Amino acid sequence: EYLADRQFKTLTAHQLYDYLEGRLVVPNKAVLITFDDGLLSTKDFAYPILKQYGFTALQHIISSRTDRAQGTQLFDAEGPLQFFTAADLEALADVFQFEAHTYELHALNGDSGVGVALERSKEEILLDLQRNMEQVPGAVSVAYPFGHYDEDFIAAAKEAGLLIGFTTNEG
Repeated sequence: EYLADRQFKTLTAHQLYDYLEGRLVVPNKAVLITFDDGLLSTKDFAYPILKQYGFTALQHIISSRTDRAQGTQLFDAEGPLQFFTAADLEALADVFQFEAHTYELHALNGDSGVGVALERSKEEILLDLQRNMEQVPGAVSVAYPFGHYDEDFIAAAKEAGLLIGFTTNEG
């Protein structure tokens, strides 16, 4: 409501990329809204609010998790994490732009606390991203799992055709 009342406009990943490349001037009141993991809670809570105000948002999908449930799911805040299904991706595409977040490299190494993707070769990361992008074929961005990335991850993302990388690291 705050953003709508102040006439903010939401950007797409493509618009952000064009802005970063100097090909697009964005309004002063522009914002990019992002969500990670494809959590069912964003379907129940964020989606209706975004739709009500005419906003869009990026939703970075861990595609190996979209087949954990079939049919309609009821959100359970007390239970284990729940994720979008493939059918949800179709139903929510009027608000969410689905982006990459790996197929199954979204995990931490228990010993080091580092994302498992950083223990993989560029080729392994590329194959995982390509598999992820089969479910999100229009993706132009990747959210690095836990914000962790290295040169191999960046190179694999570029080779997969991804143009923007999101991290939790400032700078």
